[in-house]
Amino acid sequence: MKIMKPIFVTVMLGLVAGCATTGARRPGGQTEAQEMRENEEMILSASPAAANLSDLLFEGSTRKDAKLTMVTASGASYTSITAVTTLPKPAVNSTSPRTGVETNLATFSAWVYAYNLPDDNDFHIIIGDTATFQAGATHLINIEVSGRPNSSDTTFKAVRVAFLNLIGNPSTMSHNTYTCVATPFVITVSGGPFWDTSHPSGGSGTSTCPGGTVKTSNGWELHPVTAIN
Repeated sequence: MKIMKPIFVTVMLGLVAGCATTGARRPGGQTEAQEMRENEEMILSASPAAANLSDLLFEGSTRKDAKLTMVTASGASYTSITAVTTLPKPAVNSTSPRTGVETNLATFSAWVYAYNLPDDNDFHIIIGDTATFQAGATHLINIEVSGRPNSSDTTFKAVRVAFLNLIGNPSTMSHNTYTCVATPFVITVSGGPFWDTSHPSGGSGTSTCPGGTVKTSNGWELHPVTAIN
């Protein structure tokens, strides 16, 4: 079943070092510049999010225009996690707009294992293609329900509302700390493939959930999510 009561994590006070968030240590090959860009999604302040999580605006800068561009393709080009994560790496940098395969649409079903709310206000959701996470066997991808581009937006907000409905409509959420889903639930998600230059070697996810280290292996994501149910 889709609706479940998430495990809420105590709100953190002060900066937290070494927590298992999107700022966790990356696999080999990460450069200092890439780590600095990733810091945009790490802890900037440990204050809890505003009460209305559906209204939060996007606060990031890396590939901002691309992250705030909804894919409008009518038919899905990619229908599985691996169809996205095995795409060739695009020639993009931290300011590139959406390009090439990033303008295509991906739609597939998968299971939700964990989610969090970094300080850029995008919900990060780690999903996989098995009903329970199996280290070394489950294919993972990070999908991101983007923060709103402005306060008059209704399109991005509708996707945020849909995601919050799936996790029981919490009124607050601690920044950056992952909530692990005790019983993974299946979703159907649509969105644009997106290469995140902040972590090209992967690493979005957490090592604190049951079953092992639930972290992505490269920079491919769905971002922004256009529909989730």
